[in-house]
Amino acid sequence: MLRCAVAPTPATLIAARLVQGVGGALVVPSSLALLNGALRTPDRARGIGIWAGIATLGTTVDPYGGGWLIDHASWRWVFLLNLPLVVAAGWVLRRVPPGTGDRRPLSVDAVGALLAVVGLGGVIYALTAGLGSGWTTWPVLSSGVLGLACLVVLVPVERHTRRPMLRTALFRSRPFDAINAATLPFYGALAAAGYLVVLQCQLRLGYSATAAGAALIPESAVFLVVSPFVGGLVARVGTRWPMAAGILVVAGGFGWLSAALPGDTYFEAILPGAILWGLGIGLTVAPLTAGVLAAVDDPDLGETSAVNDAASRVGGVVLIALVPALLGAGGATDLAGPAAAHYRSAMLVMAGVSVVAALLAAVFVPNRRTARPGAASGPRLHSCAVPEPATAP
Repeated sequence: MLRCAVAPTPATLIAARLVQGVGGALVVPSSLALLNGALRTPDRARGIGIWAGIATLGTTVDPYGGGWLIDHASWRWVFLLNLPLVVAAGWVLRRVPPGTGDRRPLSVDAVGALLAVVGLGGVIYALTAGLGSGWTTWPVLSSGVLGLACLVVLVPVERHTRRPMLRTALFRSRPFDAINAATLPFYGALAAAGYLVVLQCQLRLGYSATAAGAALIPESAVFLVVSPFVGGLVARVGTRWPMAAGILVVAGGFGWLSAALPGDTYFEAILPGAILWGLGIGLTVAPLTAGVLAAVDDPDLGETSAVNDAASRVGGVVLIALVPALLGAGGATDLAGPAAAHYRSAMLVMAGVSVVAALLAAVFVPNRRTARPGAASGPRLHSCAVPEPATAP
């Protein structure tokens, strides 16, 4: 955080953000594994539903606070204000008991990690730079080919590694595969739609960075209220239909938001869509997370959380990288014109992607109560991919 705040160059800022990413990758799966281990089996669904609701408090305040700081101070304060929160979290963590139960030996799969980083990095760079630089230019083409090659090689390498970073045995579970397959497009659509809405608010609706950051606060507020209740509902009705219905409600919210035009008031253009968005993710997160952790045993909770979190982040990065192409921006640095021409169609694409995710859930996710292998009763829940409203650029 501190290095980000004092970064003298964009390269330094990017390097510091990479270190932040490593820290986040360590925290989220570990926190969920600890929480699941601390709760009785019948309490886990509601407990993680509450966890997800509380987690969204930060994402509710951050876009508004970040926008206000950009308008009135400096973007550097966005990082500086997080330092006290990090210190407080470290102090609270001292009171958390260490996890118990079966553990696997610590190991480092350097080859698997390198293949994953180069693979994802190469593909995402190609998607990001291809529109402006040209898809057949040497840097774009070579990075894309190298990235795809690394991702293809990753699976057989992990299969034959003694202690792999990614155990392919996890993917023998149909519920695990189906939920991650739905997670990838759904969370990708959430991230890209949040970015598009903030762009539309600032570039066409005339909102300040502060107001644009606050535009989706009702979405997070509704999610905060709904998520704990749905966490308790999952144990009674199963995972498939709440998850599919919630994703469809989000798609409806995207459809509403796609019609936001200059001259419309916030209460007619943004608020109804934001409420539908929040209701939809509130319905979706608990069954999604209940199902994905219900497919594994205790020693696999951390790895399962990490895989599902990675699916959500990869989906978000890929679809945000495609936003300029959806807007028809080409190599333009000013997105006002492309947003005016293609914002609606881009949002409808996000709605369509969400419908695809809902169909994956409805067809392939088993509709059963989430008792995990070896568990006495009740669901296992995971919510590592809590949706985050986009921050104002």
